Amino acid sequence: MTDYMEQAVDRLSYAIKEEADRRIVFLTGSGISLPQVPSTAAMVEIFFDELGASAKALRVKLQDQTAEQKYLAVSHELKQRRGDRGLAAAIRKGVLKAIKDSAKSKITSSGGVDDEDWELPRAQERLGQLVAAIPRQQVGAILTTNFDSLSEVACRIHSIQTVTVAVAGKAAFQLDALYGTLPIVHLHGFWESSATLSTGQQLATERPQVEQMIARVLEKSLLVVVGYGGWEDSFTRALISMMKDGRLSSLETEVVWLQFGGAETKSAHPILTAIDGAAGVSIYYGIDAEEFFTSVLSSIGTVGRVDREVPMGWSVPVDDTDHLGRDDLLNYVQGTQPTWPTAALMPRLHNTKKAAALLNGRVDESRSGLIVLAAPAGEGKSTALRQLALDASENYPEAVILHRNPGAPRVTPAWIQYLRENNALTLIFVDDADLVLGQIVDSGGLNSVASGGVIIWIAALHSSYLYSGAMRRARLSDIDVLEFEQFGRSDSELLSEVWLVQDVVPTVLRGRSSDDITNAIEKAGSSQHGGSLFGSVLQLWSGDGLLDRVSELMAKVAKLTIRGVSFRYLLSAVAVTQVAWDREEEFGGGISLSVLGQMADIRSTDVLRMVVEPLGREIGISRIGDKVYVRHPSIADAIVQILKKEDELPDVARSIAKAGAQLRFSREYEHDEYRAAYMLSRRLTGAAARAAGRGAIDGGPSYLEPRVSMLTTMRENGELATARRYAQELSTKLGGYSDALKSQRGFFVEWSVVEARAGNFEKAMSLAVRSLSDQVDGFLRLDKLLYSLDCIRAYAGKRELENKAGAAELKVAASHLLNNLPAAGTFSTVRNAPRERRSLFEVQKAFRIAALKFVDADTTFRKMQEVVRVNSR
Repeated sequence: MTDYMEQAVDRLSYAIKEEADRRIVFLTGSGISLPQVPSTAAMVEIFFDELGASAKALRVKLQDQTAEQKYLAVSHELKQRRGDRGLAAAIRKGVLKAIKDSAKSKITSSGGVDDEDWELPRAQERLGQLVAAIPRQQVGAILTTNFDSLSEVACRIHSIQTVTVAVAGKAAFQLDALYGTLPIVHLHGFWESSATLSTGQQLATERPQVEQMIARVLEKSLLVVVGYGGWEDSFTRALISMMKDGRLSSLETEVVWLQFGGAETKSAHPILTAIDGAAGVSIYYGIDAEEFFTSVLSSIGTVGRVDREVPMGWSVPVDDTDHLGRDDLLNYVQGTQPTWPTAALMPRLHNTKKAAALLNGRVDESRSGLIVLAAPAGEGKSTALRQLALDASENYPEAVILHRNPGAPRVTPAWIQYLRENNALTLIFVDDADLVLGQIVDSGGLNSVASGGVIIWIAALHSSYLYSGAMRRARLSDIDVLEFEQFGRSDSELLSEVWLVQDVVPTVLRGRSSDDITNAIEKAGSSQHGGSLFGSVLQLWSGDGLLDRVSELMAKVAKLTIRGVSFRYLLSAVAVTQVAWDREEEFGGGISLSVLGQMADIRSTDVLRMVVEPLGREIGISRIGDKVYVRHPSIADAIVQILKKEDELPDVARSIAKAGAQLRFSREYEHDEYRAAYMLSRRLTGAAARAAGRGAIDGGPSYLEPRVSMLTTMRENGELATARRYAQELSTKLGGYSDALKSQRGFFVEWSVVEARAGNFEKAMSLAVRSLSDQVDGFLRLDKLLYSLDCIRAYAGKRELENKAGAAELKVAASHLLNNLPAAGTFSTVRNAPRERRSLFEVQKAFRIAALKFVDADTTFRKMQEVVRVNSR
């Protein structure tokens, strides 16, 4: 056995035996179907035969080319002369050479052969045997570029149910809709169909949906590539795309590429050159498929088999504390998301024990339904959920136990029915349940009187979603709600014990007694953060070299990228938005999934699994609704402090605001999705505020609105001279902005405020009056009218204008109008304004006469008059 073979066998064997939470996916090529199915060179001869006399000249033309090059050229010629059906017939002829001689008489145009009629190659037979030996919780799909059905036959003879999925077109197949079967996906088509991909042009055609399907299959998987030469096709494009944009690492995909030829053949295969040395990719040369499969089977022996399939997007509990290092536990107690090993090692606190009692009660009564674990962020819901799943796997070994991963497929009535028909007891654990609670309720998943097996859902939910529409639609008898209580002395004692035993006591408490540590935890838990589990723990760690530890953390996540964007950058965006708008995670002011998706150039629906989950493995991340936070404010503060120290805050702020503006002006997103990012400049100061203002303009270059916000930012930062110059410059370009009709009046009001702050009250008055005139295009809303009138009243009362003609009259008129319009109380109107009885017509007339002292003589105020008429009391 060569070194490459020994290493490859050990890698796959270890994954099967020791990495129970990792799926094994195979990508197979024609190499594992030899010699029963003709080789590439032999298929070329079949194509030539089909061409007949017209093949002679082509043979001469291609005589010096490789077998692969000939295959592409001759298949194209055959397609051109015989059409898709003719090409498919030739492929079918090659595939059927794998039929036993005794069964050839059974072949018809539609197939007509049984599994036992096929002559299985040794490599295919061993593949089926290996798939049968892998625990079913780890078995992923088999992807293949082969047209034959030998992999299906090999699996079925080892009692593995399969389903053939042929994707020769551009449309993908929803693999997660398959239950209880192993999908074998033929990426180039299937021999029983006339739709196949063989020519170079066909293989080179981009198929985005298919490539996205492939990427989805590879998430959290170990991909074993065997017998595959590396065509320029959908698979290699998907793989290279995932490698280049960082998804291989962020989605925990590892590639084991088994190359039949030696290392000297790498130059002949461009795909090997492209992926060699990439993170998550290992290439092994000189690997014979049959020998490899046989050696792995010998190495793994009898694995603790789980005779239950696990759907895509779900996982099962794995108590893997043997592989838990001290650093892993340190990361957890400092706020990272729990893993199965950390959850297993941590003590069961009293909230977890209460939840276990509810679960045991429903199981004992065979009663389907939902158990909700409700609490604010940082109370330990995710840890409790995993602990409940781990304990249930021991207490109920016959139950099917599933834990939802981010991005899992929809919960459908068909899947619920399948679970009921095939399992006596199913326990389903769902974190961030607000994302799918509606699906669970609407699919009938909570029906406690439905026939079939029992299904119990255990869902962790932020307390703000406890009374959501989905919860109200469910029957009360189907739901048990456990609202987490503040943890007290007994929980503090349990945590103290684990800290001491595992040597993860904060430096400030090292050398102290168990009682002292318990007291410190209890005191921290009751001081603030509502007794939050992570709040108390992190408070004790927060002064313990926090900046140094966060710097190390940021350096670590900087190595992760998604589509070329560093996770350090995305983490910084989360922290900056949080500190600016909603430090304590209370008001929904965090960065939205949509903004993060815009920054990372991915769909917002992919942000949880491609950004939030990978970040959560390194640092505590909370998701509340569609908002994302650093779990502990002290860490968010430290990140912002580091950004300031390294002069990176302006760049990060600019990127955040740009993404927010892009969402704002796309007209496809709700205000709440982009507001915190788009308006970030209002919450920052100095260079960071200016950068955020510039970012909003970058994201909406043809709009006036972000420029008005920039003007406000300059004013609020005391840059009045700059603001005045900027406003003057904008005033010469107003007609060129897409939103001029909507934003001009606001611009004049903001400019007037700038001039007033600079002490130029006459200029400020003229601008405020102008904001109400008919010379400004666009609608005049009541709120804009009220604001302008309030500014006019305030300016008119300034000592600098006491001798200016029209100022006193404007003050009186503006005050009268404000007192006769609704919502005036929301502005700082003069409470003792003159109350003499005067008609609004007279007031408006007086307003116009006085206003003309500050604007052009031909200015009219008909729009203002109409708003007053409609809204007067």
